[in-house]
Amino acid sequence: MAIPPNLNNPSGFTAVKHSRGGVPVRVNSGADYNIAGGLASNIFTGDLVKPTGTGTNIDIVAAGANPSIGAFHGVNYVDANGDTQFRRRWLSGQTVAVGSVPEATVFDDPDLLFDAQISGAAGMVAANVGNTANLTAAVAGNQTTGVSGEQVDQATLSAVSTTQQVQVQSLRLLANNSYGQFARALVSIFLHYKQGIVTPY
Repeated sequence: MAIPPNLNNPSGFTAVKHSRGGVPVRVNSGADYNIAGGLASNIFTGDLVKPTGTGTNIDIVAAGANPSIGAFHGVNYVDANGDTQFRRRWLSGQTVAVGSVPEATVFDDPDLLFDAQISGAAGMVAANVGNTANLTAAVAGNQTTGVSGEQVDQATLSAVSTTQQVQVQSLRLLANNSYGQFARALVSIFLHYKQGIVTPY
């Protein structure tokens, strides 16, 4: 019987377990995080984020040799009408009540493992286990569901690079997931601010 093709369903980086066992997912394990009111960025659930250098504010991470602090989970804020909101995405320019600070949740434990889709027609092969790679660049999330559109960039998979953003740990053991196009992998954040990255915020 033929193996059905993998589904094309990018969803960013979804924390699924801890590499050392115990609690499977941990948010804000190292710090509390904020988003500057009016920040001109879209941040979706599953997007990798970074410190901005101002307090504990975060922003989206660009593709390339750029470290991250973890994967965005959502944000609580008080809107301009005084209503408390929880959203799975932060949309560019979101206004908040004067004096309030949006509170973000981030899967920031450097030992977390994430589900992510591999981009490109070639997708993933067994030889890619252990490879590092970057994110796909300029991929929009879904403004309705709040889910990220980020993937692991298949074109950057490398067995030698030490300056890429994530590392492939294994193929996900899921029904209807196999090596090839749109394969889903278990990945870790390779360039992580809390693990070996010495660049100050």
